[in-house]
Amino acid sequence: MLDELGQDKNFVYITSPDNILSVFDHTNYDRSDLEILSVPQRKYTEKKLKKFGYKFKTGRVLISNEYTQKFRIPKQSIISSNPYDILRYEKRDDQDIFILTPTQAACYIITHYESVQLMQKLKALIEKQPVNLKKIYDHSRFEKCKDSYYSIYRELQNFQDDLVKNSKLKYKNHLGKFF
Repeated sequence: MLDELGQDKNFVYITSPDNILSVFDHTNYDRSDLEILSVPQRKYTEKKLKKFGYKFKTGRVLISNEYTQKFRIPKQSIISSNPYDILRYEKRDDQDIFILTPTQAACYIITHYESVQLMQKLKALIEKQPVNLKKIYDHSRFEKCKDSYYSIYRELQNFQDDLVKNSKLKYKNHLGKFF
């Protein structure tokens, strides 16, 4: 199931122990964009997980009788909150999978990886799902990982700009255009 989800053009699955499913949003961002899963992102995810027997148990948790993993949408307590905070206080079992926006997934990566591995994981995410790098830049000033992100910001911004202008991402529509 997870391999199949990882092959979907609108998902990036970050494997165990991270267990993150990032859902494509769009290719262009404004630093003031809200970091919440939109209705089209939620519906797309629900539709794809339905074929594996998943359904919403609550408004934030999808369960299946066929699989032990639960898919969790973290609680968004404050609409305009720091994207680094989305998983800071969330509890989960080791096998649970969080469903995040690309920017939230990038913040998770930034706080859990360093150096070469950090850059590799961020670029792998950006290749399929551009992230709101400017928003992350703004919120990083309050984080311990500030220096590591600031040191790679320009390279990531150039990498993402080039991908959005010159790759298949150039023609990719956000999920809201499908519904």
